[in-house]
Amino acid sequence: WLETRGYEYEVVEGDTPPEKTLKSILLRIRDGTHPFVLYVLPVQEKIDLTHVAQQYNARSVTLATHEDVKKVTGVEVGHVYPFGFLFDISTEVAESVFHLDYVYITPGDDSARLRLSPDVLR
Repeated sequence: WLETRGYEYEVVEGDTPPEKTLKSILLRIRDGTHPFVLYVLPVQEKIDLTHVAQQYNARSVTLATHEDVKKVTGVEVGHVYPFGFLFDISTEVAESVFHLDYVYITPGDDSARLRLSPDVLR
């Protein structure tokens, strides 16, 4: 997908700096307009579920189950790409991500990480 759209990236093996490494977390939205939303943020940050619930006018927001993650994304927890449109779900990216000069994301498995501009996530 990245290549077909002309985005540049670098494959990186080994450890990556946690402050620039992103996690993609699938959230279940209860009584909202979307059953799920993908939330992308640096691994060192925490999600404010109350804030997300307010954003989506939801009664509650919880982490999706392992089964939901596999069913919705086709990959295991910890391997979800930060592109919700690939799964036909909304994506929210933490504002802090766009203050970084580059980020690392999962390519869907543990083999490596992809280093790319955070602008790809806009």
